[in-house]
Amino acid sequence: MALHNAIASARQSAGISQRAMSALLQRPYTFMQKVESLERQINPVDLLHCCRVLNVDFIEFMTRFETERRCLPLTEPEAVAG
Repeated sequence: MALHNAIASARQSAGISQRAMSALLQRPYTFMQKVESLERQINPVDLLHCCRVLNVDFIEFMTRFETERRCLPLTEPEAVAG
């Protein structure tokens, strides 16, 4: 599971819309939409704030994310045409 998917899943589980989440984070209304669609990277401080808004322990969230990430098969890097 990618980080943006983990954030979206936690937000949805909490029953909070992207727009409401952005407002709770005091960010522009498109903030969460851009994070979840990979138009914008999320920095650690914003991720910590997301966890606080969602009432999710940051360490627990990251541990669960890392555990799920390790279960995914590694993909081969794409060959670079030369």
